[in-house]
Amino acid sequence: MNPLPGAAAALSWRIVSTPAAWAEAGADWQALARRGAAVGLFQSYEWLDAWWRAAGTGASTPARLALRVAVLSDAGGPRAILPLVLDRTGRLPVLRFMADDVSDYCDLIAAPGLDAIDWPGLRALMARSGARLAMLGQVRPDGAAARLLGPRLRPDRRPPARAPYVDLAGRSWAEVEQAIPSSWRKDMRRLGKRLAERAAWRYVECDAPASRAAAIDFVLRHKAGQLADDPSTLARHESVFAPLARAAFARATIGQARTHVSVIESEGRPIAGHLGFVDAQRFYYYVPTYDPEYQAFSPGNLLMFELLRRCCETGVPVFDLLRGDYAYKWRLTDKAVELASYAEPLGLMGRIFLAIRSAYRFRNREQSNRAASEPG
Repeated sequence: MNPLPGAAAALSWRIVSTPAAWAEAGADWQALARRGAAVGLFQSYEWLDAWWRAAGTGASTPARLALRVAVLSDAGGPRAILPLVLDRTGRLPVLRFMADDVSDYCDLIAAPGLDAIDWPGLRALMARSGARLAMLGQVRPDGAAARLLGPRLRPDRRPPARAPYVDLAGRSWAEVEQAIPSSWRKDMRRLGKRLAERAAWRYVECDAPASRAAAIDFVLRHKAGQLADDPSTLARHESVFAPLARAAFARATIGQARTHVSVIESEGRPIAGHLGFVDAQRFYYYVPTYDPEYQAFSPGNLLMFELLRRCCETGVPVFDLLRGDYAYKWRLTDKAVELASYAEPLGLMGRIFLAIRSAYRFRNREQSNRAASEPG
């Protein structure tokens, strides 16, 4: 290891790589929080642990996934945590952020005042992890990973993922609603009245264990129905996301965020549902769904409007629509966070992989440019 000069010379890395070590690693998160680290929802130990229990404990785990969580410490305890997993799914073993398949923002967790990382030491650990490549995606530009690792890593040249959000900025619901395209706003009012003419409907937040469990079942069942034509994604949903969601949303909190389970009920049963989170800074619009029997009434949109209204009423400053380039998100807002991705080769095979991929993308861009320039 190459220590940093001066006061940072005592920094040292260790790797959490076994289930037993992971079971005890929550103490590292607690120690970082005591030192003032901002631990985001998707970097909380509770969220990552729920994901690991779902994704990392199956029969295929020894061949597919392995923990490689890097913990940077000084004499006072942990200073930073880089929550990584070794993914052997493809032909090339890759280091990724833990839970990047179910998380919208990925990051390094760092205590305040850390302005440099022992990069040679970290890179040596990553190179010894068994990976040939580190692929770190969904990094917010205002996060610790962008600040502390970004200058060291190679930007991945893929188009950045975008996470739209509604900046409520202390506005009332009347002001926010007025900013929504008038045709959509009028449609929602009309459809709400039409649904009420068929049967009374209401918005319900599910806090009691029984109602919460029923709402979770509703959301997961209808999500599975939407994936019926995609067997591989459906299998992933059933094996990883469904057990993760049952474990996470049965809890009242995940890290510093409160879990939020809500439905639109009509005729005594849910017709739309949402699983999300809310903290002091934002409402996370995470997993919405609806009963297709009621599609003509747009119950999913009715529920989203109710969630927006309640954020305004309770003073939540940001309604975060998270990743996903869906038209309805852009009808609500023109604001978005662009998420960076980084790629770091950890050996010859990693360098070859990135070179081939870069050449392939260049060729595709050239073909697209030629096609666009040809007369129609």
